[in-house]
Amino acid sequence: MAPLPFFLPFILNNYAFNDDFYKQLWGQSHFMQDGRPIAEVVLRIFSFSHFSVDNVAPLTWMLSITLLGWVCTYLSSKLNISGEKPQFLFTALVFCTPAFIENAFFKYDNLTMSIALALSVIASSIIVKNRRSFSLVYLLCLGFLCSYQLAMTSFIILSLLMFIFKEIKEGNQKGGLWELIFKAIALTVAFATYVAIKPLMPISKYAMEQGTILPPEEIITNITAGVVKYTTLLFSIYDTLSLIALTILAAISVGYLISYSAKKLKGNASFYEYAAAFVMIVSVPLSFIMIFAPLMILKSQPDYLRLLIGLGAFIYMITFLAYRAASSVKYAKSAVLILALIPMIDAISKSYIINNAYSAQHNFSNGISVGVLNSLSTAGIDDISEIKYTTHGPVAYETERVMKDYPFTKKLLRGGFVAIPHWAGYEHQAKIKVGEWVTDNQTKDACSGTSIAKHINYDIYINNKIAFVDLTKSRCKTDK
Repeated sequence: MAPLPFFLPFILNNYAFNDDFYKQLWGQSHFMQDGRPIAEVVLRIFSFSHFSVDNVAPLTWMLSITLLGWVCTYLSSKLNISGEKPQFLFTALVFCTPAFIENAFFKYDNLTMSIALALSVIASSIIVKNRRSFSLVYLLCLGFLCSYQLAMTSFIILSLLMFIFKEIKEGNQKGGLWELIFKAIALTVAFATYVAIKPLMPISKYAMEQGTILPPEEIITNITAGVVKYTTLLFSIYDTLSLIALTILAAISVGYLISYSAKKLKGNASFYEYAAAFVMIVSVPLSFIMIFAPLMILKSQPDYLRLLIGLGAFIYMITFLAYRAASSVKYAKSAVLILALIPMIDAISKSYIINNAYSAQHNFSNGISVGVLNSLSTAGIDDISEIKYTTHGPVAYETERVMKDYPFTKKLLRGGFVAIPHWAGYEHQAKIKVGEWVTDNQTKDACSGTSIAKHINYDIYINNKIAFVDLTKSRCKTDK
């Protein structure tokens, strides 16, 4: 039950997050529009009798806990460490990161992303020795691509770790290298298959724009900027103590691999020994780049935390290698475990901190929406067709403090329109359509209308049966 502490605050709150709102209120998944057919199938398992997607949370989180708990057990058994409970604990690092908090926030999607991560772990651990095992790796790769594409980063990182472990355990450089090559081919073929079937899906304009790849000449020029951008983002989600612990673990890992490779290359080394040594030496820095490598080649270069799903695999890799390096030194193994627990505790703590801040903002915004209805009722307004909220708005005190203390949480915690529990055109308590006040023309319509309420958190203007709610209290400088 290692995932339980991380997921518990999501279960206790059971709040909708971003895309959850339209799934929850309209019964629409939109996963096919995002190019994720397996995610679509997974959610529809819970609604056999009709075409709507049902809200079964917190069951989705409970299933994620069960699945990721099994992943921890499976991963430790594949690396022959299942007999040591302390080592089993740090297998939770494969998902237990501050970045995965956003993945876990989605009450519908957390399960599909957990499934994608599980498929990538299984695929990376399979020994490719014949057509059957190659086909299995290919199918698993296609599976996580059709569930959550960025799980490929976890697959690549863990495949490198499996290669290193096998090399240390067996010393079969030729077999290990060919197995790594076959896994790369399996992923490539799976990706080609995914690209071939993607046109059969009703891909949305938003998904197409987000997935647009840069021209080759721009990819090269954007590499440095991309590395800086995503490295800065990754560093921002951990506290200083966690960054120090992770830096030490990474340094030990790299030093261990260099030392091991140098010993293996003494004497008349073969081509495969040199090739294996090269792969081992570059594996840690290469794996770090792999966390965000697919994002760097996209035109939009998105920086959503949920896209950094490979971060857990990287942290698990350096922790495992550091533990192996310390295996022959007294007390060193305990020191490595303590270092590994620091970022894990950091991630779990942030899970509670962010959930509590999200809850504070949810309650605050819900109070605003109810207050707007009361203000309309007090003003005798009972004939409106829509309520439009400004994009930005007030933030709850606790939420504001958390956003200040942990700037990366601004990607998860927001005020204004998107914090209103019935945003994006849905109908709330009064069965009135709700929308976003975002354009200049809407501002002109609002400010040329009639001011009917001045509240501490909002102003309301009425024009053409539309109520414009200014959560910034600054859109209209004078009342009309």
